[in-house]
Amino acid sequence: PTRRASRARARESDDARASLSSLDAILSTDADRASSSDGASTRDDAPSDAATPTRAVSRAVDVALDDDVVARVELEVRSATSRLTRATMKSPLGIVFEDVDGDIAVVEFYDESDLGPRGRGIREGDVLRATSAMIPEMRYPKLNVIGGGVGRPGWRRVMYTCASSQDGNLDDVTFDQAMKAIGSNAKAGNYDVELVFERRA
Repeated sequence: PTRRASRARARESDDARASLSSLDAILSTDADRASSSDGASTRDDAPSDAATPTRAVSRAVDVALDDDVVARVELEVRSATSRLTRATMKSPLGIVFEDVDGDIAVVEFYDESDLGPRGRGIREGDVLRATSAMIPEMRYPKLNVIGGGVGRPGWRRVMYTCASSQDGNLDDVTFDQAMKAIGSNAKAGNYDVELVFERRA
């Protein structure tokens, strides 16, 4: 019985080594196999020249659009040291935006008062990542729907994410569209403008 048990353990050990060898063969790269065949160090012993893929970093912020509507804005940011900041302002904002290497960046203030952008915590170099906007829609009160009446034109408040060099989301609005979205808040009834910025360290 002892000899049979030893043989069984030996077979199990051989099977385990064979499984690990197969797994190594699947996961290893051509370079790993070449270095192993030349007697070079394995990946654990020698530094690799291959670039380590960077992990995407995301940040999220909640924006109250109405008494009962809260939009959650989740964005991929440049690095772990980047953060999202919020600001609520009246239009006109007193901010000069420019397209800087694909980002909608704050480059200057023309309102330096305490109620201006600097007083709201916005800084030069901040990147606009999202803005509130008002979009037209037809509103249908319940009584009108039941009675077969027609709707009335109204507005709905939404958040638009802005184009950025950080990601290639096709749903993001361009620079010109972002400026129009900011202006729509005042045109629809003098609503505050909700802004989300990325601040990069």
